[in-house]
Amino acid sequence: MKKRWTKIAALALALCAGLTATGCLDLGGSKSCKECVDEDADHRCDACYKRVTDCTDEDDDHRCETCGTAVSVCIDADHNHYCDICNTRTSGCTDATGDHHCDVCSLEISYCLDVDDNHRCDVCNRRVGCEDVDHDGHCDDCTEEMAVSTYTVNYYVDGEVVRTETVYSGEKAPTAPREADGFYQFVGWATNENYTNMYDFTRPVYSNVNLYAYYQLDYAAFTNELTVNYMDGIVSVHTIFKDTDGLTYSSLGSGVLYKYVESTNTYYLLTNNHVVHKYRVAKLAGRRNELTVRDCFDTEYAATLVCTDAEYDLAVVKFTKDEHDLTPFEFATSNPTIGQEIVAVGAPYGQKNAITYGKVVQYGGCNIDEMSSIDFHCVQHDAWMATGSSGGLMMDLDFKIIGVNFAINVHPTTGEHTYSWAVPLLKVKEYLTVNNQL
Repeated sequence: MKKRWTKIAALALALCAGLTATGCLDLGGSKSCKECVDEDADHRCDACYKRVTDCTDEDDDHRCETCGTAVSVCIDADHNHYCDICNTRTSGCTDATGDHHCDVCSLEISYCLDVDDNHRCDVCNRRVGCEDVDHDGHCDDCTEEMAVSTYTVNYYVDGEVVRTETVYSGEKAPTAPREADGFYQFVGWATNENYTNMYDFTRPVYSNVNLYAYYQLDYAAFTNELTVNYMDGIVSVHTIFKDTDGLTYSSLGSGVLYKYVESTNTYYLLTNNHVVHKYRVAKLAGRRNELTVRDCFDTEYAATLVCTDAEYDLAVVKFTKDEHDLTPFEFATSNPTIGQEIVAVGAPYGQKNAITYGKVVQYGGCNIDEMSSIDFHCVQHDAWMATGSSGGLMMDLDFKIIGVNFAINVHPTTGEHTYSWAVPLLKVKEYLTVNNQL
C-alpha cells in the first residue's frame, strides 16, 4: 500500500512539473506562472501572488486608485497644518508659549481672559479692559498708568480744510453736517477725494483722519429751476422742403436762443447746419421751402436763415416777436472740462423741453458727412440724446451755454445710445465772431 501512494505522488509531481498552462498552483511559492493573471486588481497574480503592476496616485490622495493601498504620507512643509499635496489637515494648533497664537502657524486660537479682574490676561499677562474716560493718564478702575493718545481729524471742502478736530484715542469723530451748496445737497464725508468710500462715524478713532465733503446734485431742484426760469430760451426748428426727387419732406431739430435785438424785436438762435441744410438747398434751387421756429409754449414763428457752415455744423436762425418774453441763454467763459457735469436740452423724437444729465467723457474728432464736416476736436459726453436733439443746448450747472449738440453714437447691435457729441463753446463763439453774429 505504501509503495502505491509513493508512485501516485511521484506521478502527480511529474505531471505538475510538465504543465505550461497559466495559473498553475504553487503553494510553496518556489515556482512562477508563465502568464500571471490579476482579476481582482490587487496588483498581484491571483495564482502565484507575484506583483504584476505598480500602484498609481494621480489624484494625489496618497492612495492607489486601483487597490486603495497607501502609497505615500502627508507632508506639511509650509507648516500650515495641511498636507501640501492633498490638503488634508495633518495636525492641530498648539499654544505652548501661552501667547494665544499657534506655535506653528501663528493663527490666533484663543482670547485674553481676566477672571480675577486685575486688567491683565490670566494667561499672557497682557493688559486688558483698562479705560481712561477722563483722559487723566490712568485707568479709571485699576489706576494703572496709561498713555494719553490724541489724533487729528481734518474736514476738507473743495480741497481746503474748513474744520479740524482733536480726538482722543478710541473716541468717535464729530459728524460735522453741512448745509446745501446751491443745487448740491450734502451727502456725507468720504475718506478719499474720489468719494468712493463714505466714512463711518460709529467707528472709534485710532489714527489721524482726513475727510472730504461729498455733495451731489439735487436733480429735482435743478430741473425745477431750469423749467420755471430758463426753458423759454429753448426752441425747436422745423423745415419743409421739396427735394430733387420731387417729393416734399420735413425735418426737425433743436435750437437755443442766445441773443435778442430790442430795436427790431428779433431773437437769434443757434442750431446745426445739417438741420437746415436741405431747406437751404431747396431755397437756392427755387423749390418749395419753409423754415419755422416753435418756442416752449408751442407758439410758431416764421424764421429766416442768417448763416450756416458745414465745417462747424452750426447755423444761425432769427425770428421776430412783438413781446419780449423769451429769455436767451448767456455764454460761459471756457470750454467744459473732462469729468464736468453737463445738461443737454432739446427735442428728441419731437418731444419738446427734454432734459438729460451727464458728464464730459473726452474730446475727440467726429466728422460725419458733407453736412457735418467738422475737423476739430469736439466734446464727447454721456447725456442721452436722440434724433431731433441736433442743435440743442449743452449747458453747465450755472445755466450757461458751453456747447451745441450735433451727433450721437449708438451701439452697432442694439441701437441703444452710447454717447453724444457737441461743438465746444470756444468754437461756437469763433463761428459767431467770423460771421459777425456774436
